[in-house]
This record gives sequence, C-alpha cells and structure tokens, in this order.
Amino acid sequence: MDIFSPLVADDQLHANFKSIISPSMHVERAELERWLEGFPDRDGKFVKEFQTTFNSSFWEIYLFALFNIYGFELNWAHASPDFHVKSQFGDFIVEATTANAAVGKPAEWEKKVAIGEAVAAKDFWPLNREAMIRLANAIRAKAQKYAQSYVRLDHVKTRPFVLAIAPFEQPDFQYQYDRAIRAVLYDDYVDETAYCKNPERYPDGPPSVKLGFVEKDSGAEVPLGIFNTDEYRDVSAVLFSCTATWGKVEAMAQASQNLGFVAATWGGPGGKPRGSMLPRG
Repeated sequence: MDIFSPLVADDQLHANFKSIISPSMHVERAELERWLEGFPDRDGKFVKEFQTTFNSSFWEIYLFALFNIYGFELNWAHASPDFHVKSQFGDFIVEATTANAAVGKPAEWEKKVAIGEAVAAKDFWPLNREAMIRLANAIRAKAQKYAQSYVRLDHVKTRPFVLAIAPFEQPDFQYQYDRAIRAVLYDDYVDETAYCKNPERYPDGPPSVKLGFVEKDSGAEVPLGIFNTDEYRDVSAVLFSCTATWGKVEAMAQASQNLGFVAATWGGPGGKPRGSMLPRG
C-alpha cells in the first residue's frame, strides 16, 4: 500500500502528513512502511484518510504493528470494528479512536512553541483538565457506538470489547502521561501541580485525589471514574498511549538524521524527583 504519494490537492493534506513527506524523512517513512506490512485497506479509504486526517489512521497503524509484535493473528473478514484479534488468551475486539481538539480550540499541530508555558512551569492542571474532557467524550462516543450497532454483530457480541484510545486533543498532549486517563477511568488523579508547588508537603510524591468530575468551559460537569460504575460494563478494557506519535517512528528508524532527546526522571536520596535531559544516540 502506497500511503505517501498524495491523492489530494496540497491544501487538503494534513499538516502532519506534509511534514513527514519532506526528503529528510525518508528513513522514517521506510520505518512506517515496515509497520504497515500486511495491513489491508478494507474500504479503499485508508490512504486518503491518512493523508487528510492523519492521527486516527496513524494510531491504527501503530496498533497493527503492536499486535504483530505480540504475535497476535488478525481476522480481517469483517469491515468493523477495527480489529478482530486472535491471541493465545482468546479472541477479542478492538475499536481504535482518538481524542481530538474541541471546536474553537487549537489543534495539536498548531503549537507555537516546543513546550507550552503552563507545562514548562510544571502546572499540569490545564493540560490534564482538557485531556480528561476530551478523552471522556471520545470514550463515551465509542461506547454508544457499541451499544447501538457493534453489539449486534455476531463476531462481536460474545467477545471482549476493547477501546484503544490515543490523545491528540491539544498541543503538549504527550505530557499528560496517564494522569488524565486514570482520572477518567477510576477517578484517581495524580496531582503533580500540587506537588511541584509544595514538594515538602508530599514526601511520598504527588498526591492522588478523587475529583468526582471535571468542569467544561460551559460549566457542564463531566463525571470521572467511569469504570467504578456499571455504565460502561460493555467496555472490557481501555488501551491507551500518549506517546504513539511520529517521534516513536523516529526513535525506531535506523540511521535517522532527525535529532531527539530522552528525558529521565528518578528519585533522589530524599525522595524528591530529579530529572535530566540527554541527547538521543
């Protein structure tokens, strides 16, 4: 499957797609093609969607490569949901989705600086709050899709249903770690902002708090801890990664000419996290 030869006019190409077709990215493109080997375009729309919307299609490629690494077999007999996985533990169904920017808010590719002001200042609440709202919205939409249609499919109704979600809802999305998704699923929010402001108050590290809900800009409340009730009992598990990005391709590509870095954080003698930033290589 040729995913890199443009099928649409330049003004219809996604910003992320434009960035990866530059000549300097040839090694990385070869790596992504390796991930893609054996991936079928079941509806004939995948290449165009990859070029025009990018993130959701990239996430599907990432998952496909992941399942192959684990040695899982994929059954492509049905058009949907996205993956029917056959493993040594039994079959399960995976539906891929992404958390995207709300209408009127900046998309992840519209970032103006490498790291936003709040994250640089270690104030993670604005980032995590937005992530919680958008993740909850994406999960709710797919859970409703399951209840309204997927559950009626013979190959789905008797098998575990897994939602695989990647966040692309804002600039700096990759810095949310598991803070937002833990709050959405279990109402377990790790408050790094509180720790960074007053580390002496938390000798054991950032506190875990129960928020109950998070509030949208409109004032509407988004409930947290969806796995603490029966409302989402049809969702067997959630697979999540905030680092399923082009940076992963660069890190795995052989002889990449694009620079990167590795950030490491560990506990010092007093328990206070310390960090360093090292060049990749």
